[in-house]
Amino acid sequence: KNIDNNILKFHNSGFTKLNVNVKDVIDEYKDKFFVEENNENKESKKKFFSMKDLDKKNFIKKIKDKLRPSIDQLERYFNCEVAICDVKLTRNYHHEDQNNLDVEHYNNHFHQDSYLMTYNKIFINLMDINENDGPLEIIPRENRNLFIKSFNYKHRRNYNLDGDKSLIKKNTGKLGDCCLFSSPQIFHRA
Repeated sequence: KNIDNNILKFHNSGFTKLNVNVKDVIDEYKDKFFVEENNENKESKKKFFSMKDLDKKNFIKKIKDKLRPSIDQLERYFNCEVAICDVKLTRNYHHEDQNNLDVEHYNNHFHQDSYLMTYNKIFINLMDINENDGPLEIIPRENRNLFIKSFNYKHRRNYNLDGDKSLIKKNTGKLGDCCLFSSPQIFHRA
């Protein structure tokens, strides 16, 4: 009865913006991110960042502490424990062939992670993100059937790119904003 409206939105739509911002933690640690040397391949359009082990441990602890109220609400609502099992620091880059379904650089075609039904993701903006930055794009659960029909969706490499764009929600926002979504249950692309 006393659950946050964002948790209800997550349950109904498969995604929500959390009422938390972790900008202060990112600001504290951003100078400790470094590019993984073995990931300089420009063809991938994705760059991975690392941190020294102790810095990463402390960074994750502070992020978890900031997310704790939202995690507590999720645990109460779904009556189960939530475990943060992995943290990845990445940057995706814009590419000119983003509408070419024959080329996929980093999960940039609509798909669902249906192989992990109890797996959810929290995207934390490591910078201000607008529509020109290539934000995460999400199809809310209530738009799923309309999306499949409008885009004539068959699978991640076989759909019409000219479907109804109003069905797509974009994870734009400020540095530190957090977006929770159910990657197995909703269509999304990076």
